[in-house]
Amino acid sequence: MQISAFERVLNALDRSISFIAVFVGWIAILVLGGLRVYEIIARQYINVPSGLLRFYEFTAFALLVILAFGYTYLRNGHVRVDIFRSNQTPRRQAWFEIGGCILALLPFTLGMIGLYIPYIQESMVSDSMPFRWVLKSIVPFGLGLLALAGLITMARNILFLAGRRVTPAPEDPA
Repeated sequence: MQISAFERVLNALDRSISFIAVFVGWIAILVLGGLRVYEIIARQYINVPSGLLRFYEFTAFALLVILAFGYTYLRNGHVRVDIFRSNQTPRRQAWFEIGGCILALLPFTLGMIGLYIPYIQESMVSDSMPFRWVLKSIVPFGLGLLALAGLITMARNILFLAGRRVTPAPEDPA
């Protein structure tokens, strides 16, 4: 089956989400490891307050988890209560996925992003800690990637239902 330009765009978006998640994930893991090693050494030899280090560790961990949501969804690695979907035909699975995206995933992600925007804007004008808005932007950015992953999955399932794909999305990892 020949891949259309639309499918190439979907694949490029999928690769972009994957790149962001894997690249930032590895950086976050290295930062987490480095901070833990530093904290252990500093606790033994230097009297360094660990509150700031724990804040950085939490931020790196949050970055790792939140940016992995979209990647995990595209790879069918998320936790799913599969009592209804797993025993269905591929066409029904595609419909379940489309319905889940429309009724749950997109309203949740877009609603949360909408709730976060004033929170970020408030941080941008606050004088307490410059660039704190960057940290607060991690959650809506990750949720935006998850929403984009949901749109990609919906589009792939629509293509499947139209006979343009062989399997429904998200596909099980090989």
